[in-house]
Amino acid sequence: MSSTPIVIKEQDRRVCRSYYVYLLSKNINTPQVDFYKPAHCCKVFNEVLALAYPNPQTRQQFIQSMVLTCTGTLIPDIEFEWLKNNEHACYWLWTYLRSADNGMLNNYYITDNTVTNELTDYEKLGLNTSPVNTQHRYNLIIDFFDSWYAPLNYKTSLLKKLESEWEAINVKPKPFKWLDINDDEQCKWVWNYISEAQKPKLAYTLAYSDKMKIPTFYLHPSNIDEIKLAIYVAVNLWRAHPDTKKLFFKDINKAFSQKKHRIKKADSKPFNTYLKIETKKRLNEIARRQDKKIVDIIDSLINQAYDTLPPEQ
Repeated sequence: MSSTPIVIKEQDRRVCRSYYVYLLSKNINTPQVDFYKPAHCCKVFNEVLALAYPNPQTRQQFIQSMVLTCTGTLIPDIEFEWLKNNEHACYWLWTYLRSADNGMLNNYYITDNTVTNELTDYEKLGLNTSPVNTQHRYNLIIDFFDSWYAPLNYKTSLLKKLESEWEAINVKPKPFKWLDINDDEQCKWVWNYISEAQKPKLAYTLAYSDKMKIPTFYLHPSNIDEIKLAIYVAVNLWRAHPDTKKLFFKDINKAFSQKKHRIKKADSKPFNTYLKIETKKRLNEIARRQDKKIVDIIDSLINQAYDTLPPEQ
């Protein structure tokens, strides 16, 4: 007799999820379970299997087949290593999967393609759509692939393809070269600008699939750290016409320049004076070598001189 037990005992949440997907694929009615509680998962699985297969030998054969199938469909943890310590890559891949249409997943139907509602495959898998941090997103990425009942080589191939896409994005200069990522107010301004720019004029007329091409439709960063991650992804994964994106960058660069000018103007006062010809030449040379405006050089020199003044008696 086979050594395979007639009850399931498992401690790995990934394997538990795989079992759950397998049971559903076999039309075995299985209640929703918390995969972070493997012992409870196994209790539920054993109960439904005892009802579905009262005969211990038949149940044992089913479990043996399930174990062999499921353990052979899980992508090894090492394949996700490129995400583990890279919050930007993790945010990008989660957003990609969250919004992906069938073509973005190599035309492989992850869920039943006869379902007529407009939900994405990610949503049809019942996964959380509002992760709160990088670790949460990382777990959901793994859950996405584990919930996908497909051959291992296909899932691994797609993951490798997406890793290559991320690498291609990552080697390019980041957009918004003027953005100080440590300036919270600047980042909030950029996010608000992106949100307004991506807002469709007649949103109610758009199909759900078209709305999912607009990252700010489904991304709702809850704090400034999340906003800083969302800024770049919202642009990278915005499936707009190239001309639309080109105009967007032109407009936001112009808007930021004007905003910066207004702030600087509000914080400045006109100052007219005369300099000796030689002094003016030297000032021009300093500005040229330091690649700064003359007004910035004067401002810096005055502040340096002020800082070296001795305390008043």
